[in-house]
Amino acid sequence: VTSFLHFTKCFSWIGNENAQFNTSNNTIGVTDKFEGLSPEQKEKVLAHEAIHSLLKGKLTKEIKNKLKEFIKEIEPLLKEYIKTIKDKDLKKKFNSVLKNIKQDSEELITYAFTNTEFANWLNSIKVKGKVKKSITLWGKLKDLIREVLEPIVGKSKLDSLNELLDEILVIDVLDTQKKNSILGRIK
Repeated sequence: VTSFLHFTKCFSWIGNENAQFNTSNNTIGVTDKFEGLSPEQKEKVLAHEAIHSLLKGKLTKEIKNKLKEFIKEIEPLLKEYIKTIKDKDLKKKFNSVLKNIKQDSEELITYAFTNTEFANWLNSIKVKGKVKKSITLWGKLKDLIREVLEPIVGKSKLDSLNELLDEILVIDVLDTQKKNSILGRIK
């Protein structure tokens, strides 16, 4: 059974953000600051918070530790990159990303999916090794695209994060399949 995600206008628990996912009641609260955003910005903010709702309860201690290790690997690279950014707003955005991913490893996932600049930066960092083949449909689609691009671009940190995320999604898919199988037999 999936909980329905609700949106509410709320100020008490959000602080200085545009929006925030509240795990206790599955709501995304938005502020007046949110109202001033462009439609594209609103979409990204809501997608970011919706990803938090999808991850609720899915990140095992083992996966959180892998995310923390990943963050330790990219932190010095990200700090160096931030020093090179000339645009004040972009520098502020990346400093915020760094602060947030260090405080909560789940933010690494939400930013990778909703912050284009951060995803592009991750994709620019080449790493050794081959990209692992996925077992989800989404992963297989990515694999087909990568098959064409890998000889040209190689493997990047974004690929490494994708592999880690595939672990999370595969666990969730397999759990859902088990639950549905059991529920089918009960009916």
